Amino acid sequence: MHPEYLVSDYTKMQDTDTIHLAFQALSEFKQKNSHTPPRPWNKIDAENFVDIVESLNTNLEKPFHDLNKQLLELFASISSGLKFT
Repeated sequence: MHPEYLVSDYTKMQDTDTIHLAFQALSEFKQKNSHTPPRPWNKIDAENFVDIVESLNTNLEKPFHDLNKQLLELFASISSGLKFT
C-alpha cells in the first residue's frame, strides 16, 4: 500500500512519508506504553519512537526512502501535546 497525499503545506512536501509514518508510530507507541505518548524532550522515548517508525517502514511492501530522522525526533518530543484518539 502506497498512500496518496493531499498536500496542504507545500513547504513540507518532502516529508509527507515521514509524517505519515510518525502518526502511525505514535499510535503504536501509545499502545505499547499504557496509552502514554513519548515524554517531552526525552531522548530514550524519542529513540524508541524512531525505532517503531523504522520497523513500520521496513514492514511496508514498498518502504519509503530518506525518512527525516530529525523530524521524527522532534515529532516524538512534542507529541504529548497532540490530542487524538
